[in-house]
Amino acid sequence: ALVERGQKEEPTFTVEDFQGPVDDTPPDPSIFEVYDYLVEQFGETHFIMAPRASCSAMPLLGGMEHGLMMYALAPEVVKAAIQHNLQTALARDHFYIRPGSDGVFLEEDFAGTNGPLISPKTFGELCAPALKQRLRSSHCTVAETIAC
Repeated sequence: ALVERGQKEEPTFTVEDFQGPVDDTPPDPSIFEVYDYLVEQFGETHFIMAPRASCSAMPLLGGMEHGLMMYALAPEVVKAAIQHNLQTALARDHFYIRPGSDGVFLEEDFAGTNGPLISPKTFGELCAPALKQRLRSSHCTVAETIAC
């Protein structure tokens, strides 16, 4: 496609982009060395949150502006991305939720200072089911799950 000078070509995503296999490759164990040391040293006296496998229950495909447009124009693609993200995170949790972890912190921006980024109805239809499943899964592994 021809793009005028100074304009960026919009990224394109399809449902098929998110139907591939889930990446359940173990991460390099050295990424947990500092965390495991902190648990060993402070785990008896401090509440320590686990590192987490990334899981976006509200992905912004192609960046903020394009990603928000995808919720309105291609919700089926967003739903496929959310499900793929969820399945990948669930497959990798056992690597990231380390022994001695007291909780899991699931953070993600769902709103700005002016209100929600998408309508509550759209959030409920597309994002909430994956977030609920992620919360249930985390509660099976640790005592506390904090989502904000």
